[in-house]
Amino acid sequence: MSLEPGQSLSHYRLVEKIGEGGMGVVWKARDTKLGREVALKVLPEGVTSEPERLDRFRQEAKALASLDHANIVTVYSVEEADGIHFLTMGLVQGKTLERLISEGRIPPEKFFDVAIALAGALAAAHDKGVVHRDLKPANIMVTPEGHSKILDFGLAKLVSTDHTAETSDMTTHLLTREGSIMGTLPYMSPEQAEGKPVDARSDIFSIGAVFYEMCSGRRPFRGETQAALISEILRESPPPLSKLRAGLPRPLDRIIRRCLEKKPQDRHQTAHDLYNELKGLQEGRRSAASRKGLRLWIATAAAALLVALVVGLGPVPGRLQKWLGGGPASIESLAVLPLDNLMGDTEQEYLVQGMHEALITELSRIGALNVISRTSVMRYRGGDRSIGEIAAELGVDAVIEGSVLRAGNQVRVTVQLIRAATDEHLWAQNYDRELSDILALYSELAEAIAAEIRIVVTPEEKERLARTRPVDPEAYEAYLRGRYHWNKRTKEGFQLATEQFQRSIELDPDYAKAHAGLAGSYVLLGQYRILTPEDALPRATAAAHRALELDDSLAEAHTVLAQIKLHAWDLAEAEREFKRAIELNAGYATAHQWYAEYLTSVGRHEEALTEIHRAREVDPHSLLISGLTAKISYDSRDYQAAIKQCRSFLEMNPDFVWCHSNLGRAYLQTGAHVDAIAAFERAVSLSDGNPYHAGRLAHAQAVAGNRTEAWRILAEMNERAEESYVSGLDFAIVYVGLGENDEAFKRLEEAYAERVIGLLYANIDPIFDPIRSDPRFQDLIKRMGLRE
Repeated sequence: MSLEPGQSLSHYRLVEKIGEGGMGVVWKARDTKLGREVALKVLPEGVTSEPERLDRFRQEAKALASLDHANIVTVYSVEEADGIHFLTMGLVQGKTLERLISEGRIPPEKFFDVAIALAGALAAAHDKGVVHRDLKPANIMVTPEGHSKILDFGLAKLVSTDHTAETSDMTTHLLTREGSIMGTLPYMSPEQAEGKPVDARSDIFSIGAVFYEMCSGRRPFRGETQAALISEILRESPPPLSKLRAGLPRPLDRIIRRCLEKKPQDRHQTAHDLYNELKGLQEGRRSAASRKGLRLWIATAAAALLVALVVGLGPVPGRLQKWLGGGPASIESLAVLPLDNLMGDTEQEYLVQGMHEALITELSRIGALNVISRTSVMRYRGGDRSIGEIAAELGVDAVIEGSVLRAGNQVRVTVQLIRAATDEHLWAQNYDRELSDILALYSELAEAIAAEIRIVVTPEEKERLARTRPVDPEAYEAYLRGRYHWNKRTKEGFQLATEQFQRSIELDPDYAKAHAGLAGSYVLLGQYRILTPEDALPRATAAAHRALELDDSLAEAHTVLAQIKLHAWDLAEAEREFKRAIELNAGYATAHQWYAEYLTSVGRHEEALTEIHRAREVDPHSLLISGLTAKISYDSRDYQAAIKQCRSFLEMNPDFVWCHSNLGRAYLQTGAHVDAIAAFERAVSLSDGNPYHAGRLAHAQAVAGNRTEAWRILAEMNERAEESYVSGLDFAIVYVGLGENDEAFKRLEEAYAERVIGLLYANIDPIFDPIRSDPRFQDLIKRMGLRE
């Protein structure tokens, strides 16, 4: 039947038609019973006779009814009157995003408000297993108050959480005429356009296309025919946003381009990840704006003074003229690419990598400059990507390239600074130094680069950069070898690193960095179960204190000392040391990572997420840092989020042992015992039977009712303990699963006496829920300072 304004369906009086699409007509209506205005979505006449269309309509209603989010339209009811099926929803007043884009490009701050809201809404929908599949500006409303709402889940499909889906029929519904663009093809993901299975990552592609259009005022894919458009979506990359709109934050370009990756596994794996990146960038911009305002006030005052000084003295010097004129856009972030080894000798690789790391460390001491960490830039070593591509992926304004050539104790270092947006070579310099003077060179380089890009270096930072001393060349080489092996993060690597740091100290007892490196080696030898804490911690403590006696400005030493304080259950002092390390070097990713681990262990999960986000800004490609996001989700008992995050990481890095372990822990808490056991078995296999993972596998077997298998693994752990260190905590976890509480408490007391840092998590880890109410457990927690 034909519907007209003024007509009634049940107790709803139609006011005006406000939208129409393939899945129905939307009316503004008056609910005469409740006295409110609503939106009615009505299936077109005759569609109800098609079971497939009617099923999809009911599915939409079910999908929407499961969602409860401020940025998703609210569904009230599913009804039928006079043979007409319709859905009643909240009425959203305002302008569609499509109209706002047509009125002009959206300002950055408004963009962030809308984009973050949409990412959060998608995250909520995906958590419920709902994939939208039709995201476009016309389906997004922005109210006069600035609130965003996703309006139409008409093509939503409930999908399983393991990224599987039945074959999409989107192509047949939306692409019906050769040579024409129908429906929402410009926003489709490649897999959707090809009719392949789609999952939540397809929505991330589509929202990326929406974000691109919001920023640039144009769609990312603009083929004139259907075939051309599909070809672009499948094969072409849109122009960088920086070329279409000046002044756009470069990290935002990187975020959006990642959304638009052709392969689903290359995109953000969850909308939560996208939300966190956008939120972090917005907060960083606001913080930077505050700092920039202060710097601008100071610079204006200084410029006025300088102008007054040079009036009447003839032409203003070129450097001063450039400074007063402002010059091109400022550089606030950079990446130091791996230095080239010009010696042609792989035996000298430790020297080249060590110098690369040292230069990054010195630049990171400048608080106003964001420097990407070594682990994230090492992936570009020997690659063929352009400077622009690398900078876009890392979200930096500039890149430093360089090389190292050595002849005896003489070293030549060549560096050049390149602006990413224009590929402009801003500055280049050769430095010839004796190896004994190389530490001073790093400080000199850092100051020269800071001056060239006009970054403010505080007096305290200048003092720290200048605080260098000559070092014995052999001691320096031994230190570099130590760092080279330490960065491998293996048992053999830590042992070799320890030997080299000790040799460096023997050759130059007052070399502070060698003592800090030795402290870091001993801490990780203990935490990786290679040494007992009883053996490792006293040595780590002595080395850390000696490093700080020699140089209190070493962030690495303060970070290690913070970990040592945690082993001693001195939580307040540990936090002070973490904060001091970050104050000294905000670009030291490990300080942010370990601080985040501490924060989540004491239940401060939101603060932990903030710290881990800061660590990821500095070290975006670190597996350990990225994987910690899932660990924080587990610690906050959001097991589904932890599972999704782990699975996303494992798609890209299937041998990431800690992600398998965390996945097993999350599965176990959801009752998925078979999946949990499989994940733990994989972690044990990848770690060569590490007792940390073996203990959790035995616990899972016990909880699943496989007690014989749990006892078998426990016996293997006891055999291993006769030859090497196995923590009392690893044993305690098995006994908790077996219900052997007295033995569990005996082993927990061993862990307490051993100062096992993992015991800090006992207060939040659900593994210990079966014994949490036991007075012995409460006493243990209190003695660690975790609860009054």
